[in-house]
Amino acid sequence: MTRVQTCALPISVQKILVTKYRELTDAEEAYDRLKANEVSAAIADIGGVTLDSRERILRAQTMFNRLSMRQRALVTDYRLLTAAKIKYRDLYAARMAEELISNIGEVTLDSGPKISAAVRVYNELMTQQQDMVTNYDVLVQASERYDQLKAVDATETAIRNIGVVSRASGGFIHRARMSYDALGPRSEEHTSELQSRVSIS
Repeated sequence: MTRVQTCALPISVQKILVTKYRELTDAEEAYDRLKANEVSAAIADIGGVTLDSRERILRAQTMFNRLSMRQRALVTDYRLLTAAKIKYRDLYAARMAEELISNIGEVTLDSGPKISAAVRVYNELMTQQQDMVTNYDVLVQASERYDQLKAVDATETAIRNIGVVSRASGGFIHRARMSYDALGPRSEEHTSELQSRVSIS
């Protein structure tokens, strides 16, 4: 029996024989554009960034991450997604500070930890995030009010510590006077009012 001799063509020659290679590359390019356009549409769907934009931003980013490097290069508006992520981050950070400020409520001598927490979080914000905090004036007023309450409380305590006046009372009286004189005009004016609202131990 005579064996049939076969001669395998080199790979380079095989590729030359494929007559529809251009159709393949055209299909690849069209598919890449299609996938890139889907991401661009998802980015456009984000619209104006608010605190409700989280899911749309995540969807667009997830879709982009699944693209090939060639497809990613076709997404010409990725900078808009980056800007949206930054804007959402800033809004979220500002909202956290706003909630801490709102939680301060009516200022009393027990408000110190809440005020300190709000101040700390606000100070840790970036400048553009601080500009987004809509109730910063409330924090300022609460901090000032708390300082006044502490000053009045210290003065009232110093006065009470005088007790029955004796020859040994000089130091107590002096400290009470110094504490009172250090009060601001508003604190002096409202000493009695604040005393009635503050629990002095």
